[in-house]
Amino acid sequence: MPWTNAELSEPPVIETTYTGMVSPKELVEAVKATTDWAASTGKHQLLGDCRELTGGHSLFDLYAVVEELDRAGLGRNLREAILVPGTTMPAEMTRFWETACCNRGLKVRVFSDRAEALKWLEAD
Repeated sequence: MPWTNAELSEPPVIETTYTGMVSPKELVEAVKATTDWAASTGKHQLLGDCRELTGGHSLFDLYAVVEELDRAGLGRNLREAILVPGTTMPAEMTRFWETACCNRGLKVRVFSDRAEALKWLEAD
């Protein structure tokens, strides 16, 4: 599986780590698993670690996921920090995710530094 979820205690965050190629179907599964976990635990701070993501889905796939989150009202209580990958195309896709989410009132921000991302999540 090209993604995994883990629960951090300090700060209380649900971390989703993406590695390699993540297909559109796997992307949807990862987002659903993460939002379900957030709903069941009451933890609303998310960390998306995309540093090892190499691709596998398109901007259209990301847009469709954002649309679904918005339509379902799932993202309104969430705050997500995204760790940007080092390669160009996946990095641009994480920035697209940030913009598309923010345009719908979702709290998402891209970071290159893990400590800064966690600090931003704690500030909520």
